[in-house]
Amino acid sequence: MLKEQFLRLDGSKAVGIDRITKATYGEHLDDNINNLILRIRRGTYHPKAARITEIPKEDGSKRPLAISCTEDKLVQVAVSDILSRIYEPLFMPCSYGFRPGLNGHAALKALQQQTYRNGNGAVVEIDIRKYFNTIPHIELMSLLRKKISDRRFLRLIALLITAPVIEGKQVSENACGCPQGSILSPVLANIYLHHVIDEWFDEISRSHIRGRAEMVRYADDRVFTFEFRSEAERFYKV
Repeated sequence: MLKEQFLRLDGSKAVGIDRITKATYGEHLDDNINNLILRIRRGTYHPKAARITEIPKEDGSKRPLAISCTEDKLVQVAVSDILSRIYEPLFMPCSYGFRPGLNGHAALKALQQQTYRNGNGAVVEIDIRKYFNTIPHIELMSLLRKKISDRRFLRLIALLITAPVIEGKQVSENACGCPQGSILSPVLANIYLHHVIDEWFDEISRSHIRGRAEMVRYADDRVFTFEFRSEAERFYKV
């Protein structure tokens, strides 16, 4: 399985601090994968520090991206695939970001359906500022333990999300958040919001809101639509 996941890695992406490219790692792929599996099983695998680089955003600010080493990217892909198989059947239809077969266009189409066809004319939009960098590790791991009992797998996830980062010449532990740029971060971000936002809104929309209330979520961007303006205003205050 790791061979197939290795082939999916984008060899044109920037390399990590060890400067090992996909092509170089692939020269001795069998030996490298066997050694990696052995270290994971023995509990001696530790991801290297991710190199932080900044890319400009449209508003003029900069977004920090974590550039992991090739081997760590491979582990991230493997863990992400396993988590996706576990959680994809559980994710709600309102979630559109970083999911197979779904995209921003599908999210906009769903929002159009809610507002124009269903008559939900009151809209509340909420964006979590720097969401990926603020996901709390303890709460995230607690949520993962609800569905996953394999301690070694949970330990591996914990290692990946707390892997050190290097910015300039300063190395520090990633004490909070799932760094943007990590292959694993999108699915972890979806899992966290599935529990704390999607399930929560589904529960309150059915029991505490008058009239229709629906949500479209694309990663950390959320749009709530309501049949009645008074309910939208009450929800916004909450």
